[in-house]
Amino acid sequence: MMVLLGVPLGLMGAVASLLLRGLDLDTYGQIGLVMLIGLTAKNGILIVEFAAEQRRAGATVLEAAMKAARIRLRPILMTSCAMIAGMMPLALGLGNLVLALVVLGVGRDHCVAVRVQVAHQV
Repeated sequence: MMVLLGVPLGLMGAVASLLLRGLDLDTYGQIGLVMLIGLTAKNGILIVEFAAEQRRAGATVLEAAMKAARIRLRPILMTSCAMIAGMMPLALGLGNLVLALVVLGVGRDHCVAVRVQVAHQV
């Protein structure tokens, strides 16, 4: 149930952020959504699997859920922070191939702005 509820919630947040910024859902944006779905599902599976182990060990449902959330929070945050850190160069438009890949991080509008800035610097 957690996996089934976590993925749509993550997608709603991603679509809301695209709408708030007025960005298109192009190919790179869709790749980003697929990555978000994978990360969200993996995080849900980690918590559910650990809670199931605790349940088999004799814990109540509430105890198992609380312990799973408490213990698995650190690995989930580490994975999420690593993904965010990996996406920051794309979102900020830094590094090689920025003109082609910046859309994965933030969208086409930012890519056009980066092109204009690069053209003025040259």
